[in-house]
Amino acid sequence: MAKRQGYTLCMILLRPLEEPGCPRIRRAAADEDFDKFMNGIPETTLEEILTPQLFQEYSSCIPVFDKAAAGKLPEHSEFDHNIELKPDAKIPNHRPRPFSGQQLEAIRLYVEDMENKGFIERCNSPARNSLLIVAKPGGGLRV
Repeated sequence: MAKRQGYTLCMILLRPLEEPGCPRIRRAAADEDFDKFMNGIPETTLEEILTPQLFQEYSSCIPVFDKAAAGKLPEHSEFDHNIELKPDAKIPNHRPRPFSGQQLEAIRLYVEDMENKGFIERCNSPARNSLLIVAKPGGGLRV
């Protein structure tokens, strides 16, 4: 570390990802990931996923895994609160990242799904931030 005119500089040496013994942390999203995302989650039941032993053990928790309940917001409660913004705060206005046509289609599908569930809604705020799309370890995308 070095100090210069009130700033602290820290240099970190990184190994290239191609170096043997260096695990690859991220991977680029492949066409298969986009296809899996666009096709949606396959319909399965908890009985198909859980072994009989696990199903019996956790049968009281089945409502937690209800897909219909997961597709809507919970009822209002005493934990609801407002987020007060400072009146003179600078509004975040980041430039959007460039996306391919395939990525834009995945974003459009994600936004429509979240709007239909009521998790997000359209607004006219000048604030904006870019999205990030990453490949899931088992295939598919996380937006």
